[in-house]
Formats: sequence, C-alpha cells, structure tokens
Amino acid sequence: MKQPALGRRILELRTEKGLTQEELVEKCNISVRTIQRIESGEVTPRSYTIKSILAALDSDLSKVFVPDEEIGFFDSLVSITKRFLLIDIDVEKPSDFLVKQLNIA
Repeated sequence: MKQPALGRRILELRTEKGLTQEELVEKCNISVRTIQRIESGEVTPRSYTIKSILAALDSDLSKVFVPDEEIGFFDSLVSITKRFLLIDIDVEKPSDFLVKQLNIA
C-alpha cells in the first residue's frame, strides 16, 4: 500500500473537521507523534489505531479505503489487509462487503 495515501486521507479528514493534530490526539488518545508519523506516511498504523482515529473524526473505513487513481492502491490495500488482518478478501464482491469485513476485523 502506498502509505502516504492513507496519511494524506487522514490529514484531509482531520482538516475537513477543522481539527489540529493536538485536538485529534485529545479525541482519540493517540500520541501526537503517532498522528504525525501516520499523516506523513512514515508508519503503517494498526487497524485499531485507524479505527480510533476515524471514530474521533466521525468517519469510517468506507471514506478512507476506496479505490484510488494511484497506481495499485486498491490492490495494495487488499494485500496488506490480507497479511495484517488475516482475512480473505474476495475482490469480486461489492466494496461495502470489504468495509464490513474490515469493521469486523
């Protein structure tokens, strides 16, 4: 997965809400350095970290993990999801099925 794409999307969601990194930290109880690293694309956050951030932003996985025009983004997402969350993803099923699987994981 192109990690900077995930970080950029979280940054976009945060700025759409008008929150600073510090305000987001207060809402999701994650260190400011972790938020900085995620937004800059330095780290691949764990699934529960992503869920915490998205909950604090009143968002969900469907607003972050959508097919993108970047090369291989969706395919990379499927590969990373399979590897880290140990779930089998059928790319032939509708995208909302993938979101439900990720929410369950």
